[in-house]
Amino acid sequence: MKFRFPLLPWQVQARALRATRDLVVVNGGVHTGKTVWGAVELLADMTSHPGAVFWWVAGQRFQLEAMWTFLRPYFVHLQARIRQAPLLSATLPNGAVVYGVSAENLDAIASHHPLAIYGDEVAKWRRTAYDLVRLRLVSAQPTRGLFLSTPRPNFWREMVRWGREEKSGRWGLIHVPTPEAGLVTAQTIEAIREDLPDELFRQEILAELLEGGGNVFPRVREAATGNIEVSATGGCLIGYDPAKLRDFAVVLVRRGRRVIWVERWAKIPYVEQAARVAAMSRKFGNASIIIDAGGPGEAAAELLSRERGINVERITFTNELKERLVNANILRFEQGKIILPTPTLGPAYAALVDELTAFERRRTDAGLHYAYSAPDGEHDDCVSALLLAFCREDTMPGILAYYHDEAMRILRDDPAYRMQEFREKPHREAEYRQWLEEEAEKEKEEQAKNEREALADEAASLAEKNEE
Repeated sequence: MKFRFPLLPWQVQARALRATRDLVVVNGGVHTGKTVWGAVELLADMTSHPGAVFWWVAGQRFQLEAMWTFLRPYFVHLQARIRQAPLLSATLPNGAVVYGVSAENLDAIASHHPLAIYGDEVAKWRRTAYDLVRLRLVSAQPTRGLFLSTPRPNFWREMVRWGREEKSGRWGLIHVPTPEAGLVTAQTIEAIREDLPDELFRQEILAELLEGGGNVFPRVREAATGNIEVSATGGCLIGYDPAKLRDFAVVLVRRGRRVIWVERWAKIPYVEQAARVAAMSRKFGNASIIIDAGGPGEAAAELLSRERGINVERITFTNELKERLVNANILRFEQGKIILPTPTLGPAYAALVDELTAFERRRTDAGLHYAYSAPDGEHDDCVSALLLAFCREDTMPGILAYYHDEAMRILRDDPAYRMQEFREKPHREAEYRQWLEEEAEKEKEEQAKNEREALADEAASLAEKNEE
């Protein structure tokens, strides 16, 4: 049975290439129709090869489920026998069967010898899955293959090169950037270009193969032209990266897009760190402290919030979160939306610029994410403090941040909350007494106001009676 699918120009070209090459690599940007076209080719292959075995290997489980959702109506129409467990599989009446797995679970179907392997988002596979598939491609009975992916600077680079060089007469390559596919409007692509760092745009949209590591933040020294401020009345946020082992503890203060103060310490106990950070918070208008709660961060956060009465916001760095924060700050540097103090203002400011300039990234083995760190033997504590100080708008929409601050302000103004807070923190006795005096004064003013209003009401009532 034949299905008719309207093909894009690049898909027509790729189908013609598959007629002459056993192994075809499609190196494409996002939203180019790679996965859907691969599923269409799989259906055609299954209907044309009775009794044959096929593999569909997705980069991740959710990608496998998306493909299966697309194919299921066609399998049903073809009266296929569909199984969800122990593995996803579909067997057509002609005996052709496809097994669907994610790259993490490829070993589960290793005993089923395929006529062809269909690989989706191959650059996001684990290296072990890639090696297993390579063995199939060079076996005594060579397997055909269609490999689809947005590029990553890992083993995918090797597969693209084989396709470009038409290795052994078996390999072929199709390169399809997102603009050429025609599924995304030029206006949308330009909007994406503005939102993404240049490197990510080139990789995800233009399907360029980039280097796997290197420096991260652009134009750092161009941004380091600002001054410092020794205090502020409000509008500040503080990023605090506590010291770990031989690292430095760093506290970085920002007001808007400007970094206005940095301090950097080594070999300072957590209790003393907490005292210094609390003093800095008060000096900058009772600024909130944003801290990485992983490792020693939680203990430092407790010291600040419970014993010092400072508003502390906790986040936990994961590699995925760190990648998101780094990308957001790449954009800030690219667009001139961040200003650093001039490095000549002191050692801490020079360290901030040096760490940002040297900060590196390397691809994880799967090629799906970057791993971020300082060069071997160097420090990145200033970078972490900067990511924390700017992370609120990168992890929570601005309107939620506003409501968070407004809710805390209202809560702190509530007498019952304040009373409980002071009882739990005896070291704040002087502040407690001042608060009691202020509350008593407010009560007197309120009482006097009520008495004045009562007298005015009584006078107005008497005036009405006299008129009658």
